[in-house]
Amino acid sequence: NTIIAGRWRVFAMEAAPLGFPPQWNRDPKTGTVAPLAPGKSIDYRREHLVGDIKYLWEPARHLELVTLALAWRASDSPAHLHACRTLLDSWFEQCPYPLGVHWTSSLELAVRLVNWAFAWQLLGGENSPLFSGADGEAFRDRWLANVYQHCHFIAGYFSRHSSANNHLFGEYMGLFVASLNWPCWEESRRWAALAQAGLEEEAIRQNY
Repeated sequence: NTIIAGRWRVFAMEAAPLGFPPQWNRDPKTGTVAPLAPGKSIDYRREHLVGDIKYLWEPARHLELVTLALAWRASDSPAHLHACRTLLDSWFEQCPYPLGVHWTSSLELAVRLVNWAFAWQLLGGENSPLFSGADGEAFRDRWLANVYQHCHFIAGYFSRHSSANNHLFGEYMGLFVASLNWPCWEESRRWAALAQAGLEEEAIRQNY
């Protein structure tokens, strides 16, 4: 598996040597390491500070996590199951809430949540072997804590003035999917209602 071997496809980079797990705050295109400052204080448009932000953000959307979960589902391979946990744990450690460039754009958080939801279900949901035993339960709690932080962040920082509100639509979608997939908190119902109302409003406004 090329992902586990540390070769990732990032836009025009066919086999970017990110390693496994990668350095999540390092831009694979320029090699620039973004600061671990409060995310909302970072000007991610300054390339000398963060590198090419699109290349930095892309791996952290965690589409590769879905690929690994699919590989495990198809093969029942312990290597793929372990790789899913390794990828997530490395991200939790390197990108603590609310520090770094991965805590600046609500749209990026929303896309990540959707991919996490797909992976969660592919891996077996609450009954996933990833969560067996005390160590597995602790990992599940870390993942759920990050889900909560993502939802809380998005609900507080909607992109209400993005071009054609396309970012806003994506943020509502991520929050809606997460609230349905993980109805774990008192806020979950409110987040789901907020996101559903926003999606309906945007659909009417854009004549979908």
